[in-house]
Amino acid sequence: MCWVKLMATNEKDHFLTSLATRAYWLIFSAHFIVFVIMMVRSATDTIYEIPFVTWAVWSVIILGTPAFYFTAFGQSYKFRALLTQALLLVSLAFGLANQGLGAVTTFNVPLMALLGTIFFSRKAALIQLGVAVLVLLSFLYMKLTVQLSDVANADWVLNSNYRWILRTAYIALFSGVIVYFLQQYVNYTFRSVDDLELLKEAVDQAPDAFVVWDQNDRLFMSNRRYQNLDLRLEPTLRKGVSFEQTLRKGIQVGMYPEAIGQEDLWVEQRLRAHRQQESSKLVRLDDGRWMNVVESRTSSGYLAGFRTNVTALINSQNLLQATLDSVSEAVVTISRNGEVININAASQQLFGYSLSELKGRKVSAIAPDPSLLGLGRNLINASEDAEVGRFTRKLQTTLARKDGTNFIAAIEVRDVEINGQQVFISFIQDQTGIQKFERTVQALGSAVEQLAVGIVLLNNESQVTYNNAYFLKLLNLSSNVSLEGQAASNLFHQIGSHIKQIDSGSVESNETQLLNFYENPASPISLRTRADHLLSLRIQALEGGNTILTLTDNTEERERHLQLEQTNKLATLGEMAAGIAHELNQPLNAIKLTAKNLERQYQHDKAKAEKHMLPKLEQIIAQVDRATIITDHMRKSARLANEEQATADINTVINEAYLLVEPSMRLESIEFRTEIDAALPSCKLHPVRLEQVLLNLITNARDAFRERAEENRFNWILITARQKKKSTIELTFEDSAGGIPEGTMNRIFDPFYTTKEVGKGTGLGLSISHSIITDSGGELSVRNTKCGAKFTLLLPV
Repeated sequence: MCWVKLMATNEKDHFLTSLATRAYWLIFSAHFIVFVIMMVRSATDTIYEIPFVTWAVWSVIILGTPAFYFTAFGQSYKFRALLTQALLLVSLAFGLANQGLGAVTTFNVPLMALLGTIFFSRKAALIQLGVAVLVLLSFLYMKLTVQLSDVANADWVLNSNYRWILRTAYIALFSGVIVYFLQQYVNYTFRSVDDLELLKEAVDQAPDAFVVWDQNDRLFMSNRRYQNLDLRLEPTLRKGVSFEQTLRKGIQVGMYPEAIGQEDLWVEQRLRAHRQQESSKLVRLDDGRWMNVVESRTSSGYLAGFRTNVTALINSQNLLQATLDSVSEAVVTISRNGEVININAASQQLFGYSLSELKGRKVSAIAPDPSLLGLGRNLINASEDAEVGRFTRKLQTTLARKDGTNFIAAIEVRDVEINGQQVFISFIQDQTGIQKFERTVQALGSAVEQLAVGIVLLNNESQVTYNNAYFLKLLNLSSNVSLEGQAASNLFHQIGSHIKQIDSGSVESNETQLLNFYENPASPISLRTRADHLLSLRIQALEGGNTILTLTDNTEERERHLQLEQTNKLATLGEMAAGIAHELNQPLNAIKLTAKNLERQYQHDKAKAEKHMLPKLEQIIAQVDRATIITDHMRKSARLANEEQATADINTVINEAYLLVEPSMRLESIEFRTEIDAALPSCKLHPVRLEQVLLNLITNARDAFRERAEENRFNWILITARQKKKSTIELTFEDSAGGIPEGTMNRIFDPFYTTKEVGKGTGLGLSISHSIITDSGGELSVRNTKCGAKFTLLLPV
């Protein structure tokens, strides 16, 4: 409201100064004209002579008042108004002293009163009017008692031809002056009323609630927002209601929750603050709003009050405090004079003080040496040399808790500007736990160095931040090579140049494949070093955008796995030995019978034997070829699958597997069917390994058929193969052996798990089959059908 008051005062002073200036020069001009007429009359009529008194009066009017007007005092509208009134008073006295002008100059009296009312006050106008009337009565008394004689030869107006013209002109002039001033003042009043209406409308539109209380603390005026502050209070807010009544009504309707239980005390505190010259208080309403109540008393004794809704600000402060409280690091805000302004929850926990216990206290309560916290005189002087917001200092010192114990702390002090004041924000870390953590990290680092796993850490900018020595050893890199700080592209360039190949089947360079794997990590990839070691590379994303690379030497594990595969394969072939032996006996018996027959013919009839020898030898050769095919395939199936990059033709592998199991299938009366799409592409899997998977499935199905032999079911095996996607072949193996018990379905791929009787199974067949398929990048799953089990193999192309 100060600016409103100042604006109104300036406008009023400007108007009154302008009006006083015009009043003075108008009255001065009127008197100057009369003086000129008298001068002309005196010059043209030798009979008429202006007396000395007249010269003296007009000298004061014409020369004296302008001299005062142009002084420093004359710049005030009140002084100019007094000059104007002085002109009127002098001319009144002059008129009363001259016959013919007394009646005319009495018009000066109401004009003097009007000017007093406009430029001063009604009280001042009455005083000035009393002075004029007193002068008037004094002259009348002196004339009536003949104590004041008329000025000689001063009645020229009475005897002149201009008598009525001058009187009429003087009356008209001063009547016009009175009307002019009344009109100007009325216009100004109307403008002031309009301005007040505009101001009232503007106050109504103000974003804050506004109220004015009079000298007796009664409601004088308020804007719409104050009236609508709480609708429960609105009927009470009428002009003339006391401030205390509004408080008690607010308590009655539950508007002030903080007053509950202490109503009289709360009202007394509010009244005490209300009576002060200026006051400010935060008040929380029952609907959750926060109001900042600011009151200021005017020079006239009225009290202007504002109610600003600061809910958003309070919520922001609460959010900021909650944010500070969520920070694990202790944060202490300190003023330039070393007083604690604020602390967060971590600080309360660290020092054992509450905010109320520390706020306003010297920082020496927690820091025995404040200069170490950056709050000593030297540090403050240093901060004055730096621009606010750029000062920072880090140090390590001893701080004290509330219970008297001390601890080592790392402190970082920064300065910021808050509400135009420089404050220091101290970030404090208890080094006790950190030092313990650092020792733990060192121990972990030593342990990581002893691991038989190569480890590389990359940050969120794809730069190496750590690698252990074993990583360099696996790649046959010198221990003097430093990977720290290298970009991922350089790292994979070094890895790619120290390995022979990546078992992925891609034709891209090693470096390109590694970079692609880094950008889109999936399952681990296998690397072969130049020393023919098999390494497994795994890439995993960590929190914070970091990445870890682990490199494992799987050479020995792979050899053990291959040996286990071989053992399982030989065991499978051993189970088929009876059928294969039967199959070999047939060509051997045929060879034996043919040879015996040829021997007998040769003994009895040599010529006839020689005649039939060629066909008999052809029969022998055919039977030998048949046996050779069987033994060659058994030899090929029994060998290790070392050719990692070999691919398998699905149709060929199925036919060769059937060749091994056909005798057994025939003996067990199991029908073997296939449905294979033509022109299937080769899959990325060694044919011997794929054959081993099929043999494991066939063997398990045969054993299941044997367990259900008494049911006299029709036994069959169906193998289908089709290209499901461009990069995938779907191969299914289905039987009619009754399926897998539901309770064991989720364990059938576990190593050494079997449902067969003791001594009839190792529990490795399906586990090895699952490893073979998944190692190639494929999938192996199983489900039960109406007739039996159905295995689905997804093989990569």
